[in-house]
Amino acid sequence: MSSGRRACSLLIALLLVLVTKAQSVENHPMVVRPNVISYPENLKPFFQLLYMLEKKQVHQINVLHIGDSHIQADLLSREVRMGLQTTFGNSGRGLVFPYKQANSNGPPSTRSSSNTTWEAGRNVQPAYRSRTGVAGFYLNTTNQYARLTLKTNLADSTEYNFNHLGILYNSGPDSYAINVGDTAKPSNYVDASTNEIAPGFVSLKMPALTNYVVLENDKPNASAIHMQYYGFVMENEMPGIVYHVAGVNGAQYGNYAGAPLFAPQTQALGPQLIIISLGTNEAFGVKFDSLQMVKDIDSLITHLQDNNPWASFILTTPPDCFKRRKYNNANIAKMAGIIDGYAKENGLAVWNMFDITGGFGSAKNWRKYALMAGDGIHFQRAGYALQGQLLLKAILKSYNEYKETVKK
Repeated sequence: MSSGRRACSLLIALLLVLVTKAQSVENHPMVVRPNVISYPENLKPFFQLLYMLEKKQVHQINVLHIGDSHIQADLLSREVRMGLQTTFGNSGRGLVFPYKQANSNGPPSTRSSSNTTWEAGRNVQPAYRSRTGVAGFYLNTTNQYARLTLKTNLADSTEYNFNHLGILYNSGPDSYAINVGDTAKPSNYVDASTNEIAPGFVSLKMPALTNYVVLENDKPNASAIHMQYYGFVMENEMPGIVYHVAGVNGAQYGNYAGAPLFAPQTQALGPQLIIISLGTNEAFGVKFDSLQMVKDIDSLITHLQDNNPWASFILTTPPDCFKRRKYNNANIAKMAGIIDGYAKENGLAVWNMFDITGGFGSAKNWRKYALMAGDGIHFQRAGYALQGQLLLKAILKSYNEYKETVKK
């Protein structure tokens, strides 16, 4: 069989799997109410772009998915990303971060390594929040010979080779310069500083598609004393969707809203759709303050809108879960209601997973169907996969309904 026919056969097989998932996912016993996007009229600008992408009138659309642990590990978001890219085209892996160097976990589709130890912080740590960037983390080193390697395509069925690399970093006068190459040979390195398109954002065109890149520090002058990274963006030149993921274990709305670099750096990603999957961790505070929750949501949304005025939004509510492994947590229901109410009042779309999957008391069913982790808060991979497939299905359903109005 020729390579072209083999690739075609593999694509058809993948599409059949995705179609089967899409047909069966809403029949799962956890789905007790219609799986829909509420207030979908607020997604019209995004749907217009999707329609134009299908008609080949635009080349690329950027989606940014913000969340906590299930987004940092790319569990729920992976299903949405792969589904959208299978349907509309794969323009790249988007925002990635070297979590290993930050002593944290990350998705299986990317890996990182280094020849040195890095200082790191994340936005859930008050002492480091002001230094964190678009991925919710930062890495810093004073080692002028530090090397950082990034790889994609590991343990993932989707092709994520890239030939465009974006670098978000601290570009102040005390920063090292960056040499970038797609092999370990110094002769293939280029000075990234000559490709800075905005303060702290470098965009490089690689000589060819690759799944491997090496970044090395370079000390250009005596004042350069450190390198601080915020994230990396991997894209190709194919038409379709770039799906960026920014997740931090334990994160809340206030952690992102209180990080001064976060929202401004999202401009470099150019998101036309921003999905926010937060709310679980807020429900486990010592004192649940509904007014403060609204303020935190509003603060983050306002910062993001100020920096991305053309973006549409989908807020997702958290599913029901337990408190101390076996007790119902009424604060989850409150948080879901707050998120839905805020979206309705402020012209945003919402995917109310809490209601769709049974509402208050449904944690017992998540556990019954072996979809919940032992702590009663997190979920098994199959649970997150189901949640992501449901969100994908709801988005596509609303988009198809929009297309029907366009055809009339």
